[in-house]
Amino acid sequence: MRPRWLYFTMFVIFSSVGRFMGVFLSDRGLTNAEIGWVLGTRSVVIIFCGPLFSGLADYLQSEKKVLSCLVPLSAAFYSLFWVVITPQGPFTSHGSRLGVCWGIYTLTAVFLTPVSPIVDGLTLKWLSSVGSSSASGDMYGRERVWGAISWAIANLTLGIIMDYTGTWMMLVMMAIGAISLTTVVSQGEWNIPLEKKNSEIDLDIPEIGELEETEELNLELEGKDIQLQTTSYREVPSEGIEAIHSEVDVTTREGFETETKESEEKQGISCLMRVRRVLKMACKNPEVVAFLVCVATMGMAMSLVEMFLFIFLTQSLGSSLLICGVSVVVTVMFEIPLFMISDSLFERFGVVPLIVIAQVAYAIRALGYTLFDNPWLVLAVEPLHGVTYACFKTALVQYTKSDVADQGLETTAQGMASAVNAIGQICGQWIGGWVLQEYGSNILYRGAALIVCISSSLLVGVHLFHRTRNTVSQTRFERVPSAVSELGRELRSKIQCMP
Repeated sequence: MRPRWLYFTMFVIFSSVGRFMGVFLSDRGLTNAEIGWVLGTRSVVIIFCGPLFSGLADYLQSEKKVLSCLVPLSAAFYSLFWVVITPQGPFTSHGSRLGVCWGIYTLTAVFLTPVSPIVDGLTLKWLSSVGSSSASGDMYGRERVWGAISWAIANLTLGIIMDYTGTWMMLVMMAIGAISLTTVVSQGEWNIPLEKKNSEIDLDIPEIGELEETEELNLELEGKDIQLQTTSYREVPSEGIEAIHSEVDVTTREGFETETKESEEKQGISCLMRVRRVLKMACKNPEVVAFLVCVATMGMAMSLVEMFLFIFLTQSLGSSLLICGVSVVVTVMFEIPLFMISDSLFERFGVVPLIVIAQVAYAIRALGYTLFDNPWLVLAVEPLHGVTYACFKTALVQYTKSDVADQGLETTAQGMASAVNAIGQICGQWIGGWVLQEYGSNILYRGAALIVCISSSLLVGVHLFHRTRNTVSQTRFERVPSAVSELGRELRSKIQCMP
């Protein structure tokens, strides 16, 4: 079973806590500012629970067990929303409904928010284990695209049904998604070791009796020269030789070492230590910091669309929930092709151009919202969301994997990136709800477009400065040999001229 089914079922769950959540809370009597505060709680939870649960998955080396616990718990707490849906329920006053909605949503977020980074990290490991170079972002898009398909189907279904039944159908969708995802997690073989399970490795190892205590063996493993120093071997893959228990010290001639002691120490690193190591690596150069600033600002900007667009459509433009669902389908129609060619996009443009493309597309889209008074016209700019999300998500996964995290910390790095993104989401949801209520949608979305453009300019400036400095340093380094040679010739000429 491929990771695409994890994404497909996971986004069924996300549809029940996604864009329609603002409409759901509005039907419960909450104001736009209060909706922003309730929804912003999830982002606060991401900062703490995302890295911790992701680090726990790395520590246990069993994402499957962690997911099997998180998904049912999140669905169980979400089902408690029935107490505020029932008209004869015990919570009829505005204050009590606000408190109950906040508490239920917070408990749901505690167990649901780590699911996405854990699935991302698990997918990267799975792709690496089956021999795909896409562990850094190539084939990742082809698996992730099934989440977009599911997202479109689930939102369109909710939009059609809820126009006739009501927003309580979101609880039914959550139950369906949780049961499906739990089943997929339990049935799949996800925790594959980093070594390729299906690769054909030919180790020409002589008989045990021929080995001496310090004998060195030269082996060829997938085109690389390997040197083994050992007195015995564990599970020697040779016919007629029984597996014996000892440690194997493998050292490549390229200078890379993998020692059993180091791997055991890595297994024993606590979750907090993993988060601390990834955070330290993330701040190693200004370009990484600028990248994280863009992650935060994009989290802010995209949260204004994810959480308040449907409120804007229904309250300001008088839209039906069907149009809201159709808008999601339009975004996914453009998002899916981009995810399918995400490997080509990354190879051609790289991380920084992809982020700039995503941010420019968002700015144009946000400004477009402020120009329309017919909800159907909003669909004209919705394809830009596919450009924004696909380009940004592909660049985020690639950069986090290759430039922020070391091997074995992939899931922790994804959780840390989600935490940084959540900082922006907190500002977008808490402040955005208040701005929408007090100043309207024009100020909200035009301000978001301006902030995104500023962060994009910062990233481009730091990237160009960093690249120029590296070019200058490389040029100076290349001049050193010629300068030394010139100095040597000058000294020789002076020596020859001496009497």
